[in-house]
Amino acid sequence: MKKLVTGVPVIFCFLAASVAAEGICATEQCEKAQNIPNLPTDVKSFVDQRDGCDHFREEPWDGGDDPEVKERREFIFKNINDLCTGTDKRLAELRRKYRYDPMIIELLIGYEDRIEHQ
Repeated sequence: MKKLVTGVPVIFCFLAASVAAEGICATEQCEKAQNIPNLPTDVKSFVDQRDGCDHFREEPWDGGDDPEVKERREFIFKNINDLCTGTDKRLAELRRKYRYDPMIIELLIGYEDRIEHQ
């Protein structure tokens, strides 16, 4: 059992990479973005990053001291740190840049303004 639980993060990373490569979304905002024709690269990049960030922010984790639980929690926290850092600033910049594009603004309004270190 220990090997199976320990291998979960590796399997999950592989599956997450496969899902991202296939264009499958973890959030409603990502799905909305897929329906916008000619989505600018910088917006697409933000959506992809924030999709992963929001996914891990919603992941349940246990506060226990069991080694497998600690490993899973560290995995979630690392992904949150890697994927969420800088997205508040990027979101604000994209909202300014595309303020005259109603489709993009409608997409970006769906994101929380501040998720980092509140």
